[in-house]
Parts: sequence; C-alpha cells; structure tokens
Amino acid sequence: MTQLEVIPLRAVQYLPIAVRRTAHAIGRAMGEDGKYYFVKSGLEVELVCATEWVCNSIADSLNLPVPSPKVLQTPEGTLIYGTQEIGPKLPEIEAARILFGQGGNSIFVPELANLLSSTYALDLVIGNLDRHQDNFIISVNGPTGPSPQVGHIHLIDFGSADFLQPTKAALPLPQMSNTVRVGRQIRKAHGFADSAASTLLSRFKDGRKFLLDRAFFGMPGEWLSKEQRESFANWIGSVQFENRLSLIGEGLSNGKYL
Repeated sequence: MTQLEVIPLRAVQYLPIAVRRTAHAIGRAMGEDGKYYFVKSGLEVELVCATEWVCNSIADSLNLPVPSPKVLQTPEGTLIYGTQEIGPKLPEIEAARILFGQGGNSIFVPELANLLSSTYALDLVIGNLDRHQDNFIISVNGPTGPSPQVGHIHLIDFGSADFLQPTKAALPLPQMSNTVRVGRQIRKAHGFADSAASTLLSRFKDGRKFLLDRAFFGMPGEWLSKEQRESFANWIGSVQFENRLSLIGEGLSNGKYL
C-alpha cells in the first residue's frame, strides 16, 4: 500500500506580490481551507522552501512565535511553502517604532527583550543574514477597559539562512548584514537578555534529535533529498556543530557577536 509523505493544501486562489518586502516571497494564496497564506517557492533560489520549513519548525520547537506553516499545491501540481496570514496586525511602520523603541503608541508586548534576544541567537545559529524590522509581525488584541493594547511578536522569513548549507554559514555574520545592523538598533532600545539567548542555545544543543525529527516530518522529499537530509543530520549531530553553539554563546556573552 502506497503511503503519502505529505498531504498538501490545495491553493484555490493566487495573487502575486507586486512589490516584495521580504526575500523570496512570490505571492499570497488562499487554500482550500479558506485561509490566506504568504507563499514562497524554490523556483528562483534553491532550498528556499526546505530552509523555511526546517527553520520555522525549529523556532516553533524552541518556543519562539512563528506563523503556522503549510505545504500548498498549485494548480500545476508544484508544492510550495506557505505561512498562514496573521491578523489583525500593526502596520510595518508602527511595528518598527516598537522594535526601535520609538514613542507614539501604548502597545505592550510581553517578554519583548527575551524574544528579540532569543531570535538573534537563533539567527546566528542558522546563519540568517537578513533579519530586518519587516521580519517581525506584531499582531494586536483590543484593549479591555483602561488596559493598553497587547501586541504579540511573530517571526517570519527564514529563507536567507544558510543553515542547510553549512559551508556557507560562517561566523561571525557580516557586520553590515541586516541581522547584525538591525539587531544593534533593536538592542539599543531594549538591551540584550543574555540569559534568554543562553537558554535557547542550551535547548538547541540538548534537543537536536527532537528538533531535527520534527523539522523533517511532513516536509516534501522534493524540497530536500535523502542525501541532503542525511548530510545535514550528520552535521547537526557533530562536534563541529556543538562548537558552533559554544562559539555563539561566548560571542554573545563577551559582546563579540553583538
């Protein structure tokens, strides 16, 4: 009996993006479940779908807030990566004001410094060069009584990470990369929670098998071949990867990677 490796969600409507605000995004699709998804494909850049799937899963397993991912199928049969649209959300300019500590709103975002610091640590691990302010979506809940609105951070766009290509994921990240440059602006406003970053690195080290098993589950084989999966799994389980985690921890503690 043949078993399916994945049951994709059929895309019934597709709207291409006129102006790309994040790398690799190709459009917005409505699935047969009636929900909207921002979608990416690997037609232009190799491994984009696999990178997004693996990194989104690992972030979720490490308790960082990410949108729900889906494997969508186009009318032509191509499998593409999608994340469920988040709303209601703040306009990008207002979200950036919160990230950069600029005044003008009364929105409270719980655990903001811890989340931002953990995210920076993860981006170093996965070799993500392109974390900028538009990669943080802030959804909002309406106020109740005199209480301020509550905002919730969501991380998007892992497609520029070199995680699945270890030979490219060199440390430290380039000083003028968006991840480092924008990260410094964010830390100027909110500081850096070293304990939160250290906890994420420790969980990554101790949970590698679980993280990898969960990340590979449900991912189409055409996004990442068996040989590529085996090579990647060997690297994650290696002493070299442990050393990478240790190097990042030291670099964050002594400020070299900040």
